[in-house]
Amino acid sequence: MLFTNIFYYSSILPSTILFISLNKASNDLALTNITSSQFNSTNPLTRIIILLIKNMKKKSTKRNIFEWALLIGVPLVIYLAGWHTEVIGTIQRLVLSTGVIQPKILPASEQQQADYNFVLKSFDEEFTSLENFKGKTIIINFWASWCPPCIAEMPALQNLYGKVGRSKVEFIMINLDDDIQKAKDFLASKKYTFPNYRIAGSFPTIYQSSTIPTTFVISPEGKIVVKVKGMADYNNDDFIDELLKLSAAN
Repeated sequence: MLFTNIFYYSSILPSTILFISLNKASNDLALTNITSSQFNSTNPLTRIIILLIKNMKKKSTKRNIFEWALLIGVPLVIYLAGWHTEVIGTIQRLVLSTGVIQPKILPASEQQQADYNFVLKSFDEEFTSLENFKGKTIIINFWASWCPPCIAEMPALQNLYGKVGRSKVEFIMINLDDDIQKAKDFLASKKYTFPNYRIAGSFPTIYQSSTIPTTFVISPEGKIVVKVKGMADYNNDDFIDELLKLSAAN
């Protein structure tokens, strides 16, 4: 997981700097001697080099050094200070607030049978099994404290938990951090109260995913009726209505 983190953030940071650089540099396109179509046909790195050279001709050296040091330095400081996860998560939360990413009930033909042979251990060191929740509507969410999209969707999950409660829907938040204390500290800092677990036995194939967060909703009849790879806004009226319908049907 350490190498996954390194790969993830080492790929995010340069692309973030490049994106900001392009936005800054494109403001000076009118001062260049090439047309917009010629400029757009080049690759992003070439665009920056072209405009950087043009900028240097019309600005003082000190100003250029300051601007580019600021441009590269701010994202680098955020990354090195360990704020990148929270910053990226906050940006992604703004995307969720638009309502464009919402969970949907799967068509009946795509609903698979849930596997209840899944042993878990709570953060209070108590063992349980998914079998104990059979016959209830269950939400399973795989998350980690280092995962920005997980952080982005958690406020919505906490709000959902507060609205529907465990009497109607069972929440199984499964943490994937290498260090459980980091997860506990994160939950405490955010005051999240939904129940959290760790995988304590074999990991059923049906729930395995290369993406986190990944979320499943299991109906009382034992069907996986929702499967979301990546973040989503779970605190919306349509999804809450669907959950309550599932629970009422039991």
